[in-house]
Amino acid sequence: MDARDRFAEAFSGWRPDFRPVVEQLSRQRAALLALVGQRVEAGWTGREPRAQRWSRSVPVVLALDGGGRLEIAWDGFHRLSLTWGTVDVAVSPTGVFGREHFWRPGEPAAVAAVVGRTVTGIAVTDKPILRDSPDLDWSSPGVPAGHVSRWSPIGLLIECGPVALHHIDDGERTYLTTDPSPETATLWGRSTRLEDWPPPGAPAG
Repeated sequence: MDARDRFAEAFSGWRPDFRPVVEQLSRQRAALLALVGQRVEAGWTGREPRAQRWSRSVPVVLALDGGGRLEIAWDGFHRLSLTWGTVDVAVSPTGVFGREHFWRPGEPAAVAAVVGRTVTGIAVTDKPILRDSPDLDWSSPGVPAGHVSRWSPIGLLIECGPVALHHIDDGERTYLTTDPSPETATLWGRSTRLEDWPPPGAPAG
C-alpha cells in the first residue's frame, strides 16, 4: 500500500479518484446534474486539531436527501476527484502521517451556507490561458478577443438558489467560497452551467 492509499484509508475509507478535470467532469456529468432538485442534508470537511481551518488535502463531503454522498477534492495539480459514498464520517480518522484529524460538520461557512438548501444548478468556472502578446490590454473589462489559446477549468460551483458552494483550485491554492462569480477565482474568468459546458470557442483543457 503506497502513501496515498494509506492516507485515504486513514480518512474513514476515502478512495480518491483524481483525474484531469475535463475527463472527470465528462465522466461525472450525469451524476452531478442528477443532484439538481436534491436537498443538501449535511456537509463535512476534515480538520487537524491544531489547525484553524479545514484541511485542503481531504474531500468536502456533502450528503444529499436522495441518499448519496458526494466527495470533492482537488490535488493542486489541475486534477479533480469526485467520488460517491466512500467516506464514513461516523468513523473517526485514525491519523495521517502522525497527525490526527477529525470531521467537522457544517464548516467552513461556505459549506454551512448550502446545508438545508436544494441544489438548483451545477456550473464550472474556467480561467483563460492566454497567448503571449505584447499588445494585451490588461485593463480590459473582458478577455480580449483572439488572445485565448484555451480555457482551464479551475472550479466547481454547486448552486443552491441565492447561495452557492464554490470549490476552487487555481493552481496556487485550493479554497472554498460562497461567491459564485468567476472573477472570484481569476481575472477574465467565465462560469458555465455544466449541461452547457464546455461552451463553443476555445477548447477546455
